[in-house]
Amino acid sequence: MSDEEKIMKMISLITGDRTRASIAVTLDKKRSASYNELKRTVERLERKEISDGKFNWHLKQLELNQVIMKTNTGYVLTNEGKNAVSIVRKAFKYYDKK
Repeated sequence: MSDEEKIMKMISLITGDRTRASIAVTLDKKRSASYNELKRTVERLERKEISDGKFNWHLKQLELNQVIMKTNTGYVLTNEGKNAVSIVRKAFKYYDKK
């Protein structure tokens, strides 16, 4: 898979679900977050509680596709994940201006 295809797959994964988008945007802003901090922030953004099972599933999808990675202190975006989030943010800024 080419780098461009990998980034496109990540963008599709991030934008395909509000919870995954909230996770990615939160990590983009905070740089790093523990599981509990990340879950609380995402629940606040979505204005609803998310079950641990559902939240874990979304984290795993992002991790398996190398958008995020788990560290000793929590979760961070990978370099490719940062690129994908940056593209998503630019696209939304472009459409917000129209």
